[in-house]
Amino acid sequence: MSRKVKYIAIFLDKIQSTYRIIKKKRFNASDTKINYKDNTYQIDKSITGYSKKNNKIYFFFDIITGQLSFYEVKGINPKLANLVLSSGIIENITSGLTKKSSFDYNMIIYMVIGGIIGFLIGFIF
Repeated sequence: MSRKVKYIAIFLDKIQSTYRIIKKKRFNASDTKINYKDNTYQIDKSITGYSKKNNKIYFFFDIITGQLSFYEVKGINPKLANLVLSSGIIENITSGLTKKSSFDYNMIIYMVIGGIIGFLIGFIF
């Protein structure tokens, strides 16, 4: 029993030097173009996509530059693709972090009390 191959376009947004997955969209094997929002992207199937399983082939598209090609490695590096495909890894790592203010608000109380004491000492003498 053979399974039908699924072609999946992954649209990425580059933030600093890393990519973030925006949307995954399936397309047919006969498609030569794919639409995302108001942009149309050419699909070049000669550029090797990444296959996580035998029945899924992923093609990566930067929303600004178009289809990504990885000529240096003759295909997509499996470690990089695994990192990109495991979406939300950065969000999972940083989800427990909270931004703590560097200013200690308890000091305001001490400043107010010190100001009142200083005012009273100055007023008395």
